[in-house]
Amino acid sequence: WLVLFIYFLLGPFISGGLLSSYHQGKDQWHSFWQGGSKWYFSFLKLNLLVFIYIILVGAILAAITFFFASYSLENMLTEIPALAAIFFSVFLLILYVIYIVSVSTKSKWNMIRNNDRAVWKNFRKGSKEVRSQFFYFLGLGILFLILSLGFGFLSNALINYIPESGFALMTVAFFLQLLVLFFRVFLRNSYYATIIK
Repeated sequence: WLVLFIYFLLGPFISGGLLSSYHQGKDQWHSFWQGGSKWYFSFLKLNLLVFIYIILVGAILAAITFFFASYSLENMLTEIPALAAIFFSVFLLILYVIYIVSVSTKSKWNMIRNNDRAVWKNFRKGSKEVRSQFFYFLGLGILFLILSLGFGFLSNALINYIPESGFALMTVAFFLQLLVLFFRVFLRNSYYATIIK
């Protein structure tokens, strides 16, 4: 929870810095820090809006799933319908998160590109753009999710299966994990860059 909280606070600054640097075509720390500072509070408001939407949709799906699962467990001979409802609900929530992340990224890009801090206006515009190419963004998000999970499993395998019996092997495991993390960051930036194109 602490890591998520820190990321929630730092995320707007990182997004503002990256997107500003991309928009200016400058790969410099000055552009990154300037963009992160300029857009921090606007992006923080947008992230709060996205977070509220995810919580609301998650709560609605959880309530529907809870009532259906309770009913099916009490009135049906098997628990398969309840399990199917839970998996279907989780699947819908994942699709919604993919959608809302695409909208959020598009909204941030529109804010920077048009130099416009209006959060709600750009959020609606981003929603319209994502809905017009819904299946493209959905497929992109699913691909990113699969690749991210693959990198996660690879990182976990490096931690668990490399025998760290000596300093040399510990150093190798450490740097391999850093390499995996680097490629995850690269993958995330590629995902965001593909969304705003």
